[in-house]
Amino acid sequence: MKKILNKRFYIFIFPVLAIAITLGAIILNSLNEDLIEEIQVDLNEDLTSRKIYILSDDEVLVPLSLSFTKKDTLSEDIISVLNLLREGSPVEDKGYHPLLSSSVSINSIELDNNILNVDFSEEFNDYDVSKENQIIEGLTWSLMQYDEIEGVTLSVSGQKIERMPVGGTPLPSILTKAIGINKYHDTSGDILDTVSVTIFYEKKINGEEVYVPVTRRVKPEESINKTIFNALKTTPSVLSGYKSLGVMSYLDKDQSVIFEEDEISIPLIVNSLIEENIMNEKIYEVFKLIYEDLNNIAVNFMFEVNDEAVSVNGYPDYNDTAVSAIIINEFKI
Repeated sequence: MKKILNKRFYIFIFPVLAIAITLGAIILNSLNEDLIEEIQVDLNEDLTSRKIYILSDDEVLVPLSLSFTKKDTLSEDIISVLNLLREGSPVEDKGYHPLLSSSVSINSIELDNNILNVDFSEEFNDYDVSKENQIIEGLTWSLMQYDEIEGVTLSVSGQKIERMPVGGTPLPSILTKAIGINKYHDTSGDILDTVSVTIFYEKKINGEEVYVPVTRRVKPEESINKTIFNALKTTPSVLSGYKSLGVMSYLDKDQSVIFEEDEISIPLIVNSLIEENIMNEKIYEVFKLIYEDLNNIAVNFMFEVNDEAVSVNGYPDYNDTAVSAIIINEFKI
């Protein structure tokens, strides 16, 4: 069933972007009920945190967590996220680069049976072909963070995009995180004998260490949970600029990680504790995001130090935590 997100016409503080949220993709021709939409933070109001996937100087998509005043509707929230992906976004001041030019406007946004379609103006067709894959991945991953959205389609002036207009990259009928992100290729392994998983590496960008999602092919293990975990042990090439996750140094290498159908038991060393029986929350957060956010796999975790279960700092019921509550690569607007 189609969902009316909104029927207002939005004008943004960033020049020229106008978004009409319409029923049945009907574009409003008037500016009735104009609403000036600003990306702002009011410390006296409830805040919400969202991730945007934005380009770094070396053309790597980085997830940045930004907080802004909580919106009343899903449509307003999506608008704020899309606005941050355009030229003129405040993230440009810190060396990141937008996915969309300031000339691109959005004709309509429509949610139909949990599939979101964004209809762009003709200016969407004018972009640097070398960034074509990053545009696809950045838009998809930024929009797929919402529980209400199970897939994304893109269109230009009402015509669904089946191939990207400049480089001709074919698009699946519905875009999801399964398309991957920051695809990492090495010379090891045969594509026929490997599977695709997405993990975090660390990378120094603009002088700061950040988590970067990377999709790579690895040899499958007896379970997907073990496959993903073993992928975290892989060492990226020096030329890539990536580093293995620092939290992996907290694993107790003298004991084995235990993989069950819906639970992973991870042994840690004493240095993982910030006080007695309470572990550093960053370790949990990274594993939670890798499995549930990057790979869409719900799994419970059990953490142990010297064979004794430990709790997670700041997360009394950590296996019930929503991934949207976990903030990484925080960016202050």
